Amino acid sequence: MPSQAELLWPKQDRVAALIIPSIRLQLAQKRRPEWAGDAIAIVEETGPSAPLIELNYAATRAGLKVGMSQGAARNLVPDIRIAQVSKQDEDELSDELARSLQVMSPKVERGRFPGSFLLDPRGLEGLFGSMRAWGSALCGYLRGRKLRSRLVIGFDAYRALAIAHQKEGVVLIRNAQEEAELSGGLSLDQIPMRDRTRAALERLGVESLRQLLQLPVGELKTRFGRDIVEWVELFSQSRQIPIQAIPFESLYRIAIDLDTPIQNASRLQAQILEGATSLMGDLNRSGKSLSSLEINLYPEQHQSDPDLGEILIRIEPASPSTSVTLVEELLRLKLEKIHLPRKIEHISLEASGQASEETQLSAENLVRPRARDIEAAERALARVRAAFGEQSVVRAELREAHLPEGRFALLSEDACVLSNVQVREAKELRTSYVLEEESRPAHHTLLKLPISQNKEAPSKAAELHSEAPSATFVPSPLSRRLHAPQPVPGTEETGPVLGASAVALYGPHRISGGWWGAISEDGKLSERERDYFYAELSSGELVWVFFNKKKKRWFRQGECG
Repeated sequence: MPSQAELLWPKQDRVAALIIPSIRLQLAQKRRPEWAGDAIAIVEETGPSAPLIELNYAATRAGLKVGMSQGAARNLVPDIRIAQVSKQDEDELSDELARSLQVMSPKVERGRFPGSFLLDPRGLEGLFGSMRAWGSALCGYLRGRKLRSRLVIGFDAYRALAIAHQKEGVVLIRNAQEEAELSGGLSLDQIPMRDRTRAALERLGVESLRQLLQLPVGELKTRFGRDIVEWVELFSQSRQIPIQAIPFESLYRIAIDLDTPIQNASRLQAQILEGATSLMGDLNRSGKSLSSLEINLYPEQHQSDPDLGEILIRIEPASPSTSVTLVEELLRLKLEKIHLPRKIEHISLEASGQASEETQLSAENLVRPRARDIEAAERALARVRAAFGEQSVVRAELREAHLPEGRFALLSEDACVLSNVQVREAKELRTSYVLEEESRPAHHTLLKLPISQNKEAPSKAAELHSEAPSATFVPSPLSRRLHAPQPVPGTEETGPVLGASAVALYGPHRISGGWWGAISEDGKLSERERDYFYAELSSGELVWVFFNKKKKRWFRQGECG
């Protein structure tokens, strides 16, 4: 039942302001629970000059401060745990939380503060007994997800958020006057405005929200621009707008109970396809195309093995599709690869969709076929993924890194055929890269080998380290087949043992790391020191090897050809 004080409060529209304090830090702590009790700092990017953006209590107690560089922090606290959490990681968690919070309120909006949300609590006191009980249940839900939260139920959305930055737990505001008084104490450090604007206001002696709202808006706009005016308007009672709730995600699900359990793949495919066709019809009526279909198969339970779990199948066309035939083909490929240990007695399907795009066909497109059919290639890749798994189709992405194996990554997400524009951009990038390489001296270039035009050509390794290119040689690309470093026998004195005897070693080319702020899996500084060599074997093969100073071992990195 509502308290006596709640019954006496004025009947005004209320709003709930929720904040997840230090959301990136909490995300890192969820990912690495073994760091409990350690000093933890959050950075957005690696490097010695990368600033610390969030700290836990142990790090603050050790003397670290937000804004301090990563290099200075490591000098002060060598055992500091540093986690890289990007803005994208924060946004993904916030989006997921906003959708999850819809079970607690029909209207949820992401706030302008990091980790903040606005909710409509009206009518929920009838379900929970009081607004405070509803707020406690909401915070309890987040606590079950290992997230600390603060909640203020007030009258003005952003003034309530300002109070949530200062108050712990669940706070109920009695009236607008109390809300204005409590929110005025918010420090400007907690408002995510531009650093330059904040520094200028502090020079004027403006350090709190109360002092900021006392300044004339016209003067602020003239001196500091539109950014600061937008924040003033958010906290102004005269410019309040209703909660801009995110839309509910429509759930496209269907469950099939089989009267007679099935183990035959063809009959099972027919049952699944019937349900999938129904879901795709629902998607089409909503103006959507199928982007993915998750199928759960539940086998019969026997007393001999009661814990046999369900079988998960995921179908994902190359692009959102309305074609039942395509889904049928991908489903057939998936079922051919699956062993059914028992008969299936229950099937559940869940479809996800995206807004359909109208494809306009011109007479020119109908008469003149395209040189490259991108969609056909994407369909072919979708069949490969369906038959051999999601990891069977990957794309290479270049990365900025010091170590060779870190300069590229094979990604399975959104693996697709490049569009014509992307192909053209890639060619232009490669051309500019080759021109840049050719402009360098030969003895500084590791990706070029002078190839002889005469019959008597010097060895590749000797050419690689020639002080100047001969007039009878022209630059030609050196292809280097890279793989994960493989340990080989040998010591620093004897050299690597590579099967065929090594005629000569050319090097070293030293790569040392750690000082630039690379972060390892345990959050500690990742230190590496490698001496790279080109080893010319008696067979004529040229092998790329390195000696790891820290591990005192030789590794084979790749082959040249």
